Amino acid sequence: MSRLTDRKLADQRAMRGGAGAPEPRSGRHPLGAAGADGHGSNHSCSRERMFACLDRVANEFPQAVRQRGINRNWSEYRYVLAQLSRLLESEPERPQDYLDLGSGAGVIPLVMARAGLSVTAVDTWDEYVEEMDNLMGSFAQFAARFDRHGVRWAKHDIARAPLPFSAHSFDLISLFAVLEHLPRPRNVFEEVRRLLRPGGIVLLTLPNVANLRNRLRLALGRSPHADSIATWFQPAFSGHYREMTMQEVREALGSFGFCVLAAEYTNSCHWNTRFPDGRWGKHYRLNSMHQLAKLFYLCVTQVVPGFRYELLVAARKE
Repeated sequence: MSRLTDRKLADQRAMRGGAGAPEPRSGRHPLGAAGADGHGSNHSCSRERMFACLDRVANEFPQAVRQRGINRNWSEYRYVLAQLSRLLESEPERPQDYLDLGSGAGVIPLVMARAGLSVTAVDTWDEYVEEMDNLMGSFAQFAARFDRHGVRWAKHDIARAPLPFSAHSFDLISLFAVLEHLPRPRNVFEEVRRLLRPGGIVLLTLPNVANLRNRLRLALGRSPHADSIATWFQPAFSGHYREMTMQEVREALGSFGFCVLAAEYTNSCHWNTRFPDGRWGKHYRLNSMHQLAKLFYLCVTQVVPGFRYELLVAARKE
């Protein structure tokens, strides 16, 4: 969901580093091939079912992770799942094989597995070691959770083609807050096209470079970039190389042979509340000056959608 992003989601993903191309690992599903909720290929992808699966998945994470990470991202998870539900329910032939690139803790892939899809997750997971105390947990915990749900996983740097899968292996591929972390996204677009079956769908999210916050920062003579200049000049950088406007995303997808199906501006990542002790609430509450400023931002962007923080775009392989 990098994360669903490093600023707004605690689920941080390194998109660079030295992972090879091992064969995907697969866990035996405890309920067999029918899927976590027993639906198998006849799975339902209604919004209500997606939300129920999200509740179950969230409850599998430790309480500290739910309070620090899951709650922070809750509204965004629900927003993305609602869009996925709408896409999948509208398809004449329901997609079966789903690949998530840059999976991190894998909340969305786990939900999709519970909904009955065949799911594969790919990431380096380099920063999810115990000593780094990542807010979403450790890779060992993620892998165990993937195995319990029958989610295949592969440790691989997605910026290094080719990915360890045959051409035309998937009906649906997602990249949630990933593209802005890639110095050369061309390779990823080419791989997505190679891996999708004809008519397959790619769903992506990334920050809107033309959001209100960036416009205000520029007007005040400050940098709109998410990462400090000191971070940019560090030996290793995994922040935002480039954010995009909606038009740029459309142009990029079109240049790789994709037809845009849906394009939306969203502030779903901001509908949350941070408490003084570091915990997060799932929903918005006016409990501080920061939340008051956020309310102003949300009101303005309700009137001008193009000022919202993030873009969500779905496109079909032509």
